[in-house]
Amino acid sequence: MDNRLEDFCSMLRNTGMFDELEVKILSALMSMRKEKKNKCTASEISKVALMSVTNTYKYLYSLQEKGIIESNKDKNKVFWLSNTSNPFPRLQSFLAREYLKKKDLFSKAQQVYENFVPINGHVWLGEKLYEKYESDFESRAAFLMDAAHEEIIIVAERVPNDIVILEAIKRAAVRDVKIKVLVRQMEPAALEKLKQIGIEARLGRVSEKAILSDGEHGIVQNSGKGGFWFTNYSNEYRQKLEKLWNEAEKL
Repeated sequence: MDNRLEDFCSMLRNTGMFDELEVKILSALMSMRKEKKNKCTASEISKVALMSVTNTYKYLYSLQEKGIIESNKDKNKVFWLSNTSNPFPRLQSFLAREYLKKKDLFSKAQQVYENFVPINGHVWLGEKLYEKYESDFESRAAFLMDAAHEEIIIVAERVPNDIVILEAIKRAAVRDVKIKVLVRQMEPAALEKLKQIGIEARLGRVSEKAILSDGEHGIVQNSGKGGFWFTNYSNEYRQKLEKLWNEAEKL
């Protein structure tokens, strides 16, 4: 399998919309197409995909429902990759439709939750937490930013581009939380977007990724995906980040 086809198969798996056997069939058909064999029987496809003919038929039809495979209606049935149109924008629209349904449900669930559990602003019910973590930096960071009332300091190599982090930043900006972003590198387009929502950015010395909320709640990523996080601690991190900020170059 060449690198492009391998990357393609990996992309399909990562979408979560394709069964592993569907991926194997698509890989087989694309390999056969590369050898100038565009129309193939299920038996031929099964040999290249290294799977049973029964399963090959089953997943060929599931791919046909997705609009990626086409076939004739003859007794000697053959299948081919659709070149009527690119099916992936259409598949993406179905995904978007499902996303909008779930977004509406989450919005309604938010209202119910707030009726049952009024938000009182006490992070972790005031309990002090200080622990190491090995993964899920983004979810912890978003939690801490959602807890902020006054100020968030973000320190990173570049402006974060993860949707979970970006959405948390937007929510904080809507609440009029003061947000400072200190990075080692800054693209002009990213700087312009930050300025549009009132976020101040500076260039400075950055050796780790960190987020500090209201000076008491923070997370630090200092090795791979791991690090430590804390709530309700007034510690040296606020002074450290403020010092870096004051020494940084204004943009």
